[in-house]
Amino acid sequence: MPGIYTHNYIFRKSVEGILKNRSRSYLNRSIEILFSTPEHFKAGLFGSIGPNIFDYMNIRGNRGSYGNEITFSLHDKNCRGFLQHMTDIVLNNKDSRNEWSSVQRAYLLGYISHIISDSILHPYIFYSSGFPDKLNKSDINHWRKKNLRFEYNIDNFFIYRDELGSVISSIEEMIPATHLKGKRVVWPSIKYLILESLKRENELLFKKYFLDIKAEKIDGDTGFVKNFDKIPSRIMLSYKIKRTVNPRWINIIDKLCENPITYSDFFVRYPPPKRVDEDAMNIHLGRWQYPAEQRGFRYESVLHLIKQSIEQIVRVWEMVEPAIYGVKPFNLDEMEYFSAYTGENEVYFDQMKIKDPVRLKV
Repeated sequence: MPGIYTHNYIFRKSVEGILKNRSRSYLNRSIEILFSTPEHFKAGLFGSIGPNIFDYMNIRGNRGSYGNEITFSLHDKNCRGFLQHMTDIVLNNKDSRNEWSSVQRAYLLGYISHIISDSILHPYIFYSSGFPDKLNKSDINHWRKKNLRFEYNIDNFFIYRDELGSVISSIEEMIPATHLKGKRVVWPSIKYLILESLKRENELLFKKYFLDIKAEKIDGDTGFVKNFDKIPSRIMLSYKIKRTVNPRWINIIDKLCENPITYSDFFVRYPPPKRVDEDAMNIHLGRWQYPAEQRGFRYESVLHLIKQSIEQIVRVWEMVEPAIYGVKPFNLDEMEYFSAYTGENEVYFDQMKIKDPVRLKV
């Protein structure tokens, strides 16, 4: 469940980057028009959470996987295929201007922002916070906590040290949910886009987690899907737990987090309000390395990496938009795609070897 506030910040800054581009074409202006509608902006924010939404399906995750299995696969070896399926669905909509298509398009652009920023930030985060050498329960629990706390430190920086802090701190604004027959459900257009893309990319995982979808065809009338439609409420619950300042609850949550039997990502808390370890963000420009195959030292801070992410996101958005209107085809190869975990093309999580974990001061 990493960095939801940081992804919110990056998405907002990317939209701002589109607005500031004075030489933008009429096609790029269409992105501005798209996100000027609050519902579309909300869909984009939800997209910026990326595959991490699946981490919230169950309080107790599968401890044989690094996070939820779907989350892991969509960051790792199924990342490119899933994104391609989503892109195909959006580009093949017959009417790109109706509400169904516009919401899906907004979600896709938000999702792209997540994958790009992950591919740029994750190499530094894994190098500096570590990762498991073996995917067994104890190793996963140990390193998962370190990763999450490291990323929550970055979240705290943007919540408390940036002018957008008060804006990005609202989780509710990121949730595209409505009520259907007394139950809270994700908007049908987004639900269809995500679940249909997952079914096309990895049908085994789809069937494992969404047994209540009996129909062969997913559409806008699929209705309530238990595991999926509980995601919004569990996101809200999770962040109430993670950011509580109640001493009694903190004591209970920390005990649950440190116990191997009861450990859950839900119980990994944020640093106290306004507390930030800026050294862990490499503000001093210390040297670091990519954790997988790429060699050589790097010196970027988290702030530099986020700036790179925003520039890359805007560039890709400007390539996707012409394809929406049939002006120019779009191929994922144009994205200069890199793995969302390692930052290297076709290099995956299990190939990471180099790490130098820092000790957080918060």
